[in-house]
Parts: sequence; C-alpha cells; structure tokens
Amino acid sequence: MNPNEEDVDGIKSLIEAGSEIAGSAAGAAIGFLLAGPAGAAIGGATIPLLTRGLIEIGNDINERFLSEREKIRIGGIITYAIIKYQKKLAAGEKLRDDGFFRPPLTEHPACAEIRITERPPAEEVIEGFLLAAQREHEEKKLPFLGSLLANICFDPSIDRSHANLLVKIGETISFRQMCILSIFSDPYRSQIRGRYSENIAFPKADNNLNSLFQEIFELGSQGLLWLFAVSCG
Repeated sequence: MNPNEEDVDGIKSLIEAGSEIAGSAAGAAIGFLLAGPAGAAIGGATIPLLTRGLIEIGNDINERFLSEREKIRIGGIITYAIIKYQKKLAAGEKLRDDGFFRPPLTEHPACAEIRITERPPAEEVIEGFLLAAQREHEEKKLPFLGSLLANICFDPSIDRSHANLLVKIGETISFRQMCILSIFSDPYRSQIRGRYSENIAFPKADNNLNSLFQEIFELGSQGLLWLFAVSCG
C-alpha cells in the first residue's frame, strides 16, 4: 500500500495529536501505518488491508468537524490499538484471514426489497471504535477500547454483529466496570469473583464498596462478565 501525501499528512496529524494521551508510542504507530511493521510477513496478507482501513477511516473522520480534544482521543485509540497489534504480531499471532478485511462477496439484503453492497466489516468496526473514542469523556477507557479493537482483528470467532455489540458495550460501560471485567476475565486472581458467585451480602456501612458490587451485579445481570471473559483475553 502506498498512501498519497494527503493521506499521510492527515493520519500523522491525528496520531500526533493523540500523543498527548499515548505519549511517545504515537511515533511507532505512525511508522506501523505508513512504513509497515518490522517482520510484517508474520502478519500475513491482511496487514496492508488493516493499515489501509485505519488510514482511510481515520482520515475520513479527521475531515469532519472535530474539536482538538476529540482529535486527541481518536489519535490515542489508534495508537493504543497499534501497540496491541504489534505485541500480538511479535508473539507470533496472525491477523484473521476470514474476509473480515475484505468486502463481502455477495450483496446483503437490508430488507425484502432493497439490497445494499457492504463495505469490509473491519472498516465498519474501526469506524465504530473511533467514533466511540471521539465522544468518550472517560479517557482512561481508551487503552481498553484500543486493545479490544486489536483483539477483534485477530479473532475470527467474533463476527461483524458480535464486534458491533462489543463497540456498543464499550461505549456504555464505565472505566471502573472495564477494570472489573478485566479482573473477572482472570479467575485465578479474582477473589471478588468468588464473593460474587457465593452471593455474600454487601457490607452496608461501606458506600464505595456497595456501589462497586452494584456495578458488578449490573454487569452480571446483562451477561457481560462471561461475554468479555471470552472476548477480551
């Protein structure tokens, strides 16, 4: 892939803005998108499709009216996602090659009479995450959202619909709920999980702890503890 000069300048400015959150990792993110990662062959043929999707969607959003803070958040999530990509590639993992980065071969019927030609699922999901980052006031969520985006790009068991559900969930839950989900995804270090499973009564005198356990029960009632345990590992 050879992005033109305008594409290069647009995505660079966005990621450079994100360096306010992500720090020096922004430089590595720019290198990944524009020059390709070292040892890119281990990522397979989907590496160019991934980078093209990030550049095209990132530039498209950057051309819209954005505040400086929104640019910082979008550049930040792109950087966090690329950091996760690079770690997974370095560990020998390969990007999914199940058509996630390519347009569907057939048209998908939107209803009984109207048909729609779909874009690649990856582009839809990437845009969903970038728009979620744009509107996100809890900026501590961005590393979680970036990692989730990267994980989806390596996991063929997560289809378009499941990925879009994860985008929606990532938007609606709080940073503290994300931390709770991180704990519950590892049962070997989760003592809270045992208490939750045994339905031990909450300590009434501790309002902070009560609210924490209330959020845990809310996540459990929606089935999210299990969903994120299998999706975000």
